[in-house]
Amino acid sequence: MNDTIERSQTHATFVIERTYPAPVEAVWHALSDNDARDQWFSAGSAFDAHEKSHEFRVGGHGTEEGQWHGGPRSRFLSTYTDIVDRQRIVFTYDMWIDARHLSTSLTTIALEHDGDQTRLTYTEQGVHFDGLDSAEGREEGSRGLLDQLGSYLAPATESQYSPVHSERQNSAMTIVTAQMSVSVDGFYAGPKHTDMQTWLEGPEAAGFFRVTRWAIDAEAWRQRLGFKGGEQNTNSEVIAQTFESAGAYVMGRRMADGGEIPWGTNPPFRAPVFVVTNRPRPTLQREGGTSFTYITAGIESAIEQARAAANGKNVAIAGGGTLLQQVIKLGLLDELELHVVPVILGDGMRLLGPELGLDSKEGIELTPARIIATPDVTHIRYKVNDRRLLVLDNRGRDEEPAVA
Repeated sequence: MNDTIERSQTHATFVIERTYPAPVEAVWHALSDNDARDQWFSAGSAFDAHEKSHEFRVGGHGTEEGQWHGGPRSRFLSTYTDIVDRQRIVFTYDMWIDARHLSTSLTTIALEHDGDQTRLTYTEQGVHFDGLDSAEGREEGSRGLLDQLGSYLAPATESQYSPVHSERQNSAMTIVTAQMSVSVDGFYAGPKHTDMQTWLEGPEAAGFFRVTRWAIDAEAWRQRLGFKGGEQNTNSEVIAQTFESAGAYVMGRRMADGGEIPWGTNPPFRAPVFVVTNRPRPTLQREGGTSFTYITAGIESAIEQARAAANGKNVAIAGGGTLLQQVIKLGLLDELELHVVPVILGDGMRLLGPELGLDSKEGIELTPARIIATPDVTHIRYKVNDRRLLVLDNRGRDEEPAVA
C-alpha cells in the first residue's frame, strides 16, 4: 500500500435522460442481450479487453478488464440487484485503474413508453476515492455510453420487434444456441437403447434421467410441462431464461417422435419447431403456439427456416445429442450451454467426441460467457468460435504468453 496517498471520499449523484426513437422492446434487448450489448457497451478500439462477461439476472455479475493502448489497466465489475422486465434495471459497479480502487456506484436505469419511442432515465449515486476520479468525469463517460446506445438503436423500428419483419432483420439479431445436461465425464445419457417401446427400462434412460434431475423441481420447468408447484431458485431462472430467449427450435426426428405422446396437446416449446428427418410428414399444429414442421432438406435448411420464424429471438437446437453433434460439426452453432451434473456415468452417449470430425491436431475454440454454480449442477455458457490448429508452445519460455 502506498501510504503517501491522501485518502478521501467524494459522494455525488447525477441523472441523465434520453429519448430513443425505438420501442421499449428494442432498448431492453440492447441492455440485456449479451451480443447486442457488446455492440455498444465498449470503450472502443483503443482498449484491448482481456476478460469480458455479462450475466443478466438478479445476482449476476459483469466483468470487463483490459489495457488501454499505451495506458493503464482498467477493471469494471458489476452486480445486478433488481430487474423488472422492460421497466427497470438496478446494479452496483466498481472501477479500478492499475489495481487502484476508483469508485463504487449504485445505478438505476428506468424505461418508459413514449409513444413509439422510449424514455430512459439513468441515475447514478457514487462514491469516488482518494481524488483518483470525479463525478464530472464519470457523468461524461456515462453520457458517452448512452450516446453509443442511441447510435446502436438508430436503425431500430417497431417492425423489428413485431411478429412480421424481414428475414434480413431476423438474421441480424438471431443466433443459434444449444444447451444440454451432461455428466462430469461428458455423457448426456446412458448407453443407447434402440427399442423405444422399452426405452424407460434401458440404460439410456437411466443416465438421461440422472443428468436432467436438477430440472424437475424447478418452477419454470414444471410450469412449461403443465405441473404445479416447484422451486423458484437459480436453476429455475436459468430454465426460464432459456425458454424466453428461444423464438424457434430445431430437433431430430428421434426426439420428436419420442416426445410426441408425453408432451401431449400443449408441448413446452410454445414456438415453431423444425424437425430434421428423411421421412416426410405433414406439419403438426399444437396448442400454445407450438407447431412441428418436418424438414427433409437437411440441417442447414431447418436452421434457416427456424431463423426466419424466430421473430428476432434465438434458434435453439433442442436435441437430441446426435443432431447437436452435426450442428457443431457443420460450424452452425453460435452458443453452447452445458449443465454439468456432479456424477460420473462411465459409459453412455457422449456429446463431444469423434463424431465432431476434428482432425488430430485441430480443436474448436470456446469463450466462456457465463458460469453459474449450484449444488446440483454448474451451468457453463460458451461462445463457440471457429476451428483452429493445435500448436505447441515453449512451456513458459516465451517472452509473450502463448495464445491459441
